[in-house]
Amino acid sequence: AQAILPQGPAGACPPHAVQPPAPDYPASPITMAGTSGARTLALAKASRRCSSLVLAVVFAVVALAAVWALAVWAVQHFGTWEENLIIGACVLVAVQAFRTPAPGQYPPPAPMPLATPLASVPLAEEDRKEAWTPEERSCISAMLEALERDGVPPPPEELLLQVAWSRKLKPEGCTALWKQHLEAISHLDIAAVSDEAVMQAYDEMGFCERCGQDVDGRPMIWVRMALCDVAKLTPSMAVKNTWLAQDATLCGSEDANRRGLCFVYDLRGVGLKNVTFNVRYLRAAIWGATSHPMHISRVWLVDAPNVFLAAWRLGQGFLPAHVRQNVHFLYTGERDVSDCLGPICEPGELPPYLGGDANRFGNSYAEWMFKRLKGQPLAYQP
Repeated sequence: AQAILPQGPAGACPPHAVQPPAPDYPASPITMAGTSGARTLALAKASRRCSSLVLAVVFAVVALAAVWALAVWAVQHFGTWEENLIIGACVLVAVQAFRTPAPGQYPPPAPMPLATPLASVPLAEEDRKEAWTPEERSCISAMLEALERDGVPPPPEELLLQVAWSRKLKPEGCTALWKQHLEAISHLDIAAVSDEAVMQAYDEMGFCERCGQDVDGRPMIWVRMALCDVAKLTPSMAVKNTWLAQDATLCGSEDANRRGLCFVYDLRGVGLKNVTFNVRYLRAAIWGATSHPMHISRVWLVDAPNVFLAAWRLGQGFLPAHVRQNVHFLYTGERDVSDCLGPICEPGELPPYLGGDANRFGNSYAEWMFKRLKGQPLAYQP
């Protein structure tokens, strides 16, 4: 794995982004039948065989972290052949995770002109609808018709655009995802996780940092994985924590939903406490993470251990091309050069622990999150 990564002089800022090359696999078109029965069958098949960018995030952060953590453990406790055996088994498990069915994956639509900078003031509901594009109106209308036909409660009006963009304005995909979202709420009993428990987890561990926008105007969610103690989080709590952060970041902004979220995972210092090998936990967490309607358009893995890139090279072929293109690695060296994080965002948009504005981003993440979501109708909130 050491040979894979570029090496530079000590203290220097390495090349900004390492994007592993990968073949471009063409997406298969979805054939819609003329009858309702055939259409239902086509949607079911599409949902089973498609994967989303959310699954890529989960793979990159959870499965690869598990591979790296076990590799470290093997180095400390075993000889060469035992280490290789364990790493090989973990890589096979990580690759097998890609074969788990996930919500529908659809090719992105043609780029749309977006306002700059990102709008931060929520619009009134009628003004919001007036701001929708014809493509957005068409998708939302088709989705609502399908949900009504199937007797499924629709998303609240405030979430319609967010749900529509969760599958790149493909009505079949966002309809299926909304149904899966409601199923996950019930199956994982998300509503039973109290707001107090969520606030305690955020405040005690501090794994989620407030920050601004990336270089392209996307709102960022910045996660310090080394501060996340998985043993203190149930699957339902981990899922609800993530959903709330995503909804708080996207709520009230058309531009945010169109641009999509930028997830930044700071992996420096990741260890065994930050991963779990409980299969049931992982299945529940992955299913929950892929059951939330939202639009992710960029993922950064910052200072990932060397084995992360090796495992990524091995497993990326299981992901569609547009997903692979949105996942980037960044290595910052000693973090003593001001522009080491430049590919992600401007210095003023960084979280405070990396030199960002403490007056702007210094307060509690949970406090900011619940303030943003006050009055927002969420299907998983009691």
